[in-house]
This record gives sequence, structure tokens and C-alpha cells, in this order.
Amino acid sequence: MGRRTILLLAGFAVALSLNGCSPTQQTAQAPPQRDAWHWVAAGRIAVNLGNGTLGLKVRAPGLDVASEPLILWEDRLARLPLPFECGLRIDGIPYPRADQTSVSIQDFRDGSVTFLCEGGGVRIEAQWIVHPKTLAIGRRIRVEAPKKTILLQPTEPPARLEATWISPAEGDIPPATVVIRAARTTSGRVQGATILAQDSLSFEETFTLDGAPPDPFDRLLAASRAIWDERWKGDIEISGPEEDQRVIRSLLYHLYAFSSPKMPPFGATNDAYHGHRFWDAEAWILPALALFDPDRAREATQWRVRTALEQLPGWETGVDGRDATPESHRRAIHHWGWIAWWLERATAFGIVEPSEEIARVNESLRDAFRNQLTESARGYEILDVLAPDEGRPHDNDLITNLLAKRLLAKSDPEIAARIVLPRAEDGLLASYDNDPLRGYQQTSALLALYPLETPLPQREAEALFDRYKGLSSENGPAMSDSVHATIAARLGRSAEAYEFWRRSWEPFMDAAGQFSERAKNDQTYFLTGAAGCLQTVLYGFAGLRVVGEQPADAARAIPLQGGFWLEINPHLPPKWSSLTLRGIWAGGKRYDVHLTREQVSVQPSAD
Repeated sequence: MGRRTILLLAGFAVALSLNGCSPTQQTAQAPPQRDAWHWVAAGRIAVNLGNGTLGLKVRAPGLDVASEPLILWEDRLARLPLPFECGLRIDGIPYPRADQTSVSIQDFRDGSVTFLCEGGGVRIEAQWIVHPKTLAIGRRIRVEAPKKTILLQPTEPPARLEATWISPAEGDIPPATVVIRAARTTSGRVQGATILAQDSLSFEETFTLDGAPPDPFDRLLAASRAIWDERWKGDIEISGPEEDQRVIRSLLYHLYAFSSPKMPPFGATNDAYHGHRFWDAEAWILPALALFDPDRAREATQWRVRTALEQLPGWETGVDGRDATPESHRRAIHHWGWIAWWLERATAFGIVEPSEEIARVNESLRDAFRNQLTESARGYEILDVLAPDEGRPHDNDLITNLLAKRLLAKSDPEIAARIVLPRAEDGLLASYDNDPLRGYQQTSALLALYPLETPLPQREAEALFDRYKGLSSENGPAMSDSVHATIAARLGRSAEAYEFWRRSWEPFMDAAGQFSERAKNDQTYFLTGAAGCLQTVLYGFAGLRVVGEQPADAARAIPLQGGFWLEINPHLPPKWSSLTLRGIWAGGKRYDVHLTREQVSVQPSAD
């Protein structure tokens, strides 16, 4: 079954649900409604479900999970051996069979995933849901097998489970005990651990992992739909290729779904990086999330402030802010600057208010940078550090030094002015001293242009971009081309920006909308990469830019807090005729922004 067939099935299924019927309830052939295409992702592999705290991966045909669920429990990532096995036999034959085809359909409107499996006169439909805010899971299985005997054997969940910590740092902490409550209903006849039926069978099961009474499946689904209705008041709409719209909505859906106060780069979807926090949160995820989910962005910012008050943040931050940085990355210190950079943005957007706590965090970060400075004939240098591309240590990494320079500019202007910025022989900025210009794991020097927005003459900025845009490894993490796309858009190269934007997600995103850190990798969902793609749409194509004074054309700007403004200067791709940002949060209010190549309309949101 090809990609187009999968998408046709997805569109058909969603069209039916838009008419108030499930695929099982209605079989008449009807073309999908056009808008339905933008609200689904379809594929044939395992799909992530979760809410930032709880994560599980369900595999086709939806009878069980691909791996044990994960839970961020009291700030620690743990594995939860919750049994979801569900054996199915029809006329004594195990199902699904090899001659059946399966498709997964993720519905962004309510957060559910439906698996459809057909063949040999048997149809299996399995729908899963995780509540967007609580520790509640539900699944509904329907089997149609005319003139056949159906036998279903779902595993009985235990009343309590011990969650196993994933991070090595938590190995000496006793396991957490999770209280499970479950409720089941079925149309079949229950005989011990077996459910029997003739011709058709339905089975519903809901779990809670916090001891709360479980709701019936339909009520859980309705509660999820209500929350997603509210979330989708913040949305991105384009007039352009349908695939682009569907990708944008998929990226935004997963950013909504899997973000958490701790903000690990994979949320709770898999155990990569042990559920720890990195500079990804401040540089990549939060600038996109804050425009649409200020409450979650506030929680994530406050988490960083609270833990940074207790100790200086590490490049890798574990439970309660403890430094979990491996020895190989001890010389990576640029994250101090990204934290300060985001705290300024967060106060400008009205995500948090200026406070004594934030001031104390900034001062501790200044002290940390001051302690790294070495005075020489060149000025103040920062020696032997890891650049954001995470190669071997170098002297005077451009991004580390720019961030230190920025943070010290007000408190220590004379020192900041003398911080060394590395340059190549032709005078252009370089990644670090003696930069060989031969290739990098991920983009680094170009972070000076975005997101740091280092003021450079147009010609110099273009020369820097052209030098480095092709030097990032194709086997590196997903974020590089989204940076290239955003910079190209801001330089007025919209066609080139669009090509980079497509490259920022096509190799990393499967047909089911699951996003990996590296191309063709099955570890999904990588929030950092997804947020980078959204940043291109927001800060590149829409042209959003935080500036320190009121722009000359105030009609193309939104006032922020602290004297900042959000300037809007669109650079739409050639294939897009308009771009609308609905309900974006800026300066403590929500706005609708409609953009064409020539016009910018900014209106307060109706809700």
C-alpha cells in the first residue's frame, strides 16, 4: 500500500467522522471533505501517543503497544510495565494475518489514533486516546468477522505497578509505585480471561495511573476533544500546498501534545537522553511553543528558573535541575547564554514577569561567564569549549562568545566590548579560532544570524550564510536546515528558504507524522526538530522579529512587555499566497495575524 493509498484511507476515515460516524458505522463511499486532509496523519507504523508526562507507542493493528509506556514521575523518567497485550483469534486462527493491510490514522482534532486492519473478510478497528492533561488512557477495539467466531484475550491490568527509573543517576532511588484503576465494557460474552462473540465484537478499556476513577471511553474521548478544541484556537493556516498545511498542523499538534514543564527534547515518547533537559528547550522549543501555549511555556520557564536558583545549570540537566552533563560535554557552556536569552524573550512575550528570581539567575550566569574569561592581547577569550555542533573543544567558539558578550553588555560593557569574536582570513565571522571550514555535525556559526540576530551588513550576512549553509552533515540532527530556511527567508530568498524548509522535515518525518532526530531513525517524537520547522514558519516566512524599539510601521507590529515589539515582515514562499497565525500570544494578549506578500493584518483574537 503506497503513501497515496494511505492518505486516501485517512481522508475517507476523517470525512466519515466529520459526518458524525466512525468508519465502522458507515461504509458508503464518499470523497473526503477537503479540510479533513489537514487534520490527520496516516501511516503503517507505530504511532506515539501522550501528553508530555505520559507516553506510549502503539503499533498496528492497535491491539497492543510497541514498547512499555514511559512516565515523567516527579521529574524523573520511568518505564512502566503496564500490560496491554490483547490476543485475537478468529475461528481459531491468530489475527492479524500477513494478508491483511493496516493503516494508522492520527486525528489532530481530538488526539486519538485509529488503526484499521482489513483482509480475508475480517475488519479490525482499534482506537486509542491519552487524556491531554491527566494520566488516563483508553482503547476501543471493534472486530467484524461475519459468520465467524471471535475470541479476544486482553491482559488484566494489575492494581499497582513499580515504575523503573531510566536515568542512571536515579538508580539508587526506590521505584515509584503507580496505582492503576481500570474499567472495561464489551459486547461479547466473558469467560474468565476470554471474551467470545459471533460475527462482531466490541471491547472498551480505560485506565488511570493516579488512582482516579476511570471514565468510559466516550467520555474520555469527549474530554480530550474539548481540550483540543480550546488548543486549536491557536493555529497556523496557509493558502498553499495541502501537504505543507498538513505538515504544519502535525508539527504544531505534537508540540502541543508532548511538551512538559521539564521540556526534554523527546518529551516522554522514548528514553533517549533519559528525559533530561538541554539547551534545546530555550533555543528551539520555547520560542515556538510560547506563541501558542503560554501556560506550558510559563511552566517550563519557571522550572528552569527554580532549578537554576539551586545550582548552576549544566549542559544536560537531570532531576530537580541536577547537573547530569557527561564528561565528554563538560566544556559545553553556551547553554548559560541561551537560558539568559530566553528569559529576556519570555518576559517580553509576557510569559513571565520580571522578578528578583530571574535577576538572580541572570547574575549567576554572568558570574559563570566571567569566570571563563581569559584576558590576552586580543581581548577577553573563552578557551577550550565545545561549540553547539558538539565536535571537539576549540578556543573562542563564536556562539558561546556572542552569548557571553550579550549577557555581559549591560553589567560589564567594557568587558563585553572586548570579548573576542573569531574570524576567518577574509574577515568573515568563523565558527571558532582556526576554523577549517570542512563540515560540522550540525549548524553552529549560522546561529549568529538566527536566532541570535547579530547585526551585520546585508552583504556580510549573505556571505556568512553562503559559506556555511552547505557544510552541515546530512547525517546530523534535524535542526540545521530549519535554521538555514529561517535565515534565507529573512535575507529575502524565499524560494531557497522553502527548499531548506522542506529539507528540514522531509527526511525526518514519516507518513504517520512521527519526527525523528536523525534521518530514517525510528526514535520519535523529536520536539526540537519539529519546533525548528515551526520557527521557520513563524520567524522566517511570517517574519516575526523581537525588536527593542517601536518599528516605523506600527501597523506591522505588536507591542510586547518591557519596551519590546514584535515586528512582522513576511517572506512567503512562492507556493504560498497567504499565511494566518490564529491566536498567537504576544505581550500578554492573543492576536490573529493574516499575511500576504504585500499586506499585514493584525487584530485582537475574538476569544
